[in-house]
Amino acid sequence: MGETKSSKNRQIAWYRLYNIADELPKFQLSHGWVVDGISLRNGHIGGKGGDTSTITIAAGERVEVIKGIYVRFEEQLWIGEIAITTSKGQVISAGKNPRFPEMVISDFVDNRQSGQTISATAGERFVKELCFNV
Repeated sequence: MGETKSSKNRQIAWYRLYNIADELPKFQLSHGWVVDGISLRNGHIGGKGGDTSTITIAAGERVEVIKGIYVRFEEQLWIGEIAITTSKGQVISAGKNPRFPEMVISDFVDNRQSGQTISATAGERFVKELCFNV
C-alpha cells in the first residue's frame, strides 16, 4: 500500500515491491525531454507536461531495474531520461536525450534487492528520483 506525503517543495510516494500487481497494476510517466511526473495508484507527483507512457504490471510481475540519466535543468538536478524494466522484460522509457549534452550530470542504475520498495521524489513540475529503498 502506498502513501503520499507533501511539503512545500516536494512530494514523496512509497510502494512495496513484493506483490506489486495487487497494489500497482499500472503506472504512467509524463515526459518531454525530462521526466515531468509519475502517476501511481494513490495519485500523481510532479508535473503533467509532455507525452504519457504507461506500463501495466501483470500478476506476479515486478519492477526489477530502474536506470537513466540525471540532468541539470533550471538550476536543479532532475531525471532527464529513464527506463524501467519488469521481471517479465517489459520496458517503459521516458524523457529524451537533453538538448545540450553538457546538461547531463550522471547515469544511474538501480537493481531491485529482496524486500525493497519503490520510492519517488518530485518537485511541482519534474521528477527528481525514482529508486529502490529498504
